[in-house]
Amino acid sequence: MTAHTDPLTMQTVLERSLETLEHLHQLMEQESRRLQAREVTDLEELHQGKLDALQALEACEQDRRALVAAAGFDDQSAEGMRAYLLAQGDEPLAEHWTQLTASLVKLQVMNEVNARVIHRTLSHVQRDLSLISGEIPTNTYDPKGRQASPRGRTITRA
Repeated sequence: MTAHTDPLTMQTVLERSLETLEHLHQLMEQESRRLQAREVTDLEELHQGKLDALQALEACEQDRRALVAAAGFDDQSAEGMRAYLLAQGDEPLAEHWTQLTASLVKLQVMNEVNARVIHRTLSHVQRDLSLISGEIPTNTYDPKGRQASPRGRTITRA
């Protein structure tokens, strides 16, 4: 994209970013539902869709930074973007930026939740494999809910 400093061009970049974030949000919701239901079908397709959305988002970010820098502001900081928006005096543009940053925070939280679900599921699978192979995992708990010591652990109590 050619760098311009008019608000309409920045608005276009921010609108594209918001559309991409909305698409990424939908993909992450699908991923979350599948992870919680332990439905692994199409996870690779979702992963590729997320990567594509992130690449599109990175392209938007590069365009945004070019516009901010071309206007003479620091394109590497939030302060530079705030100064750019203030100089433009365009309220809808500032609102798009606020929406974009709020969407990024929501996506970060969703990503962390999905990562915890993946970690928990992986931990359960590893525990189950250890039990099947006859090993007693070191992270099992005793009947009182305390983490069991490596020696003399009771798996079940009659």
